[in-house]
Amino acid sequence: SYDSTGAVLGSSASILITTTDITPPSNPPNLQTSYIGENLLTLEWDDSIDDLGVKGYNIYRNDAFLKGGITDTSYVDSGLQPLTTYRYSVRAFDDYNNVSGPTTIQVRTVDKTPPSKPSNLQAHSVGEHQVSLQWAASTDNVRVSSYSIFRDDQKIVEGVTGTSYTDTGLDLLKTYRYYVRA
Repeated sequence: SYDSTGAVLGSSASILITTTDITPPSNPPNLQTSYIGENLLTLEWDDSIDDLGVKGYNIYRNDAFLKGGITDTSYVDSGLQPLTTYRYSVRAFDDYNNVSGPTTIQVRTVDKTPPSKPSNLQAHSVGEHQVSLQWAASTDNVRVSSYSIFRDDQKIVEGVTGTSYTDTGLDLLKTYRYYVRA
């Protein structure tokens, strides 16, 4: 620039600046599970998009940081409890520590382990038209919710929550075969 006489005015010292990336990657699309078991599950998602490239992904379980720096678009989480609901979030990040918003999914693990067979089935109080059955409780890795009672290979009742059942309306002097399933 010049003053009113046309003389060149002094200028400040020069500086060099480099712009930086402040745009986060897109949220990871299509988060889903490809496998759900009792104690583990597999999360999968599609690639996020970033103007300078995605560096990786961070995984959160129930809003707590679980694993960072994942460069693949899948993750196997293990050590889970059967029949438990978990909330997972995935966030993408780039080389400039810009982090996307979360993509979230809720997943409930399954219980594939059957309970033990009820044992020590006994008939008590056998009458003319009824019988009272008792058995030892089954065990399970989670819990035994109920029992079904079978007479002559036909289910006669389900949802029995205790370890006894009285069957009524039986024919006089007839033989019946019973078993119980947990």
